[in-house]
Amino acid sequence: MVKWCRALKFPEGPEAVKVTRHFLFQKDFEAEGGKLDAEAVDRVFQSRKNTVHDCYTAALKEKKDLAGKIAVRLVIGPEGKVIDGTVSENTTGHEGVADCILKRARTFPFPKPSEGDVIVVRHFRLEP
Repeated sequence: MVKWCRALKFPEGPEAVKVTRHFLFQKDFEAEGGKLDAEAVDRVFQSRKNTVHDCYTAALKEKKDLAGKIAVRLVIGPEGKVIDGTVSENTTGHEGVADCILKRARTFPFPKPSEGDVIVVRHFRLEP
């Protein structure tokens, strides 16, 4: 399963909402810099959750017990496009799944932020 989580806390149980068999979504993220509506950012991630799930499903075919934490750091520019992105944490030992998640997240169209670029850090916990 994949859990999207806030900061470095990875909630369990009722705090996470089950979306599919292998995908749990948590509606929090870290942000700094300019201003961007948190609910709007959540809607973007929620609407594209299957792309992240696809990365994990593909990686599971290579390594059945793949598990760990991945965090991606995205810089959202003035037009709502991701202008930079990095993997800021990966404890899975599988670079491919982290690279896939980052590559896809970099294509997500976000709302235009006000007052400068916005840095969003989204965390995932992967468990078979």
